[in-house]
Amino acid sequence: NNKRQMKLITNSIKPYIHLLFNDTYANYVIHGLLKFNYPFNTIIFQSLLSKFNIISINRFGSRAIRTCLETNYQPNIDNPLNDCCLLIIIAILSWSFNLIIDINGSLLINWLLDCDLIIDRYYYLSYILVNDELYSINNKFITICNNKLGTLTLLKLLNYKNDSRIIDLLLNKIMNNLNEIINTNTNSNISINFIHRIIHLQHIEPNLKNQFLNKLKSYLLTIEINSNSLKRLADDCGIITNSN
Repeated sequence: NNKRQMKLITNSIKPYIHLLFNDTYANYVIHGLLKFNYPFNTIIFQSLLSKFNIISINRFGSRAIRTCLETNYQPNIDNPLNDCCLLIIIAILSWSFNLIIDINGSLLINWLLDCDLIIDRYYYLSYILVNDELYSINNKFITICNNKLGTLTLLKLLNYKNDSRIIDLLLNKIMNNLNEIINTNTNSNISINFIHRIIHLQHIEPNLKNQFLNKLKSYLLTIEINSNSLKRLADDCGIITNSN
């Protein structure tokens, strides 16, 4: 609790903090620094934000970030670190295209979606994902639809029933990019299985589901149905295919 000692320690460690995050054992130093009083522990957040794109996809770094948030984000009380945590949350949203398809980064996306303290978190993430062109990263949404981790997060968003805007945003984005999402030039069935699971979501408004099925049917009629996965989609749309 000695301020002089805390200042001495933080000043000495400051140049190396971003390296501590990603180390098997040294990341425990971060946990120790979190126990320091404000403002001495703010150097953790400063360093984290300066190297967020590197730390957030590291096995140990992503978990250390999650600990920082779980320990300090308390918007219902007067906590001086709330602003620091909000900056991290904004960073998670800003880097969501990279995090959502990374096994370590997806931990932070899941934390974000599971945190009831963040209002409209599902909508914010969905809005960013469907507007990839605004962030000069065209086709990132298509990449997510062809990535196993990415589709799991998209399905989690689509299954959220408390905000109808989300399913409208995502389904319209998918409908407008079906020919690129269902990539028949690869051996992967990830996107096809993803579309199949969307069709069988129970809470989609009937008119929107019919619109989605009609759009999908129109696309399938223009391609060769040459795999079992595509045949299953064709069956979902009422298209009769050769059983052979």
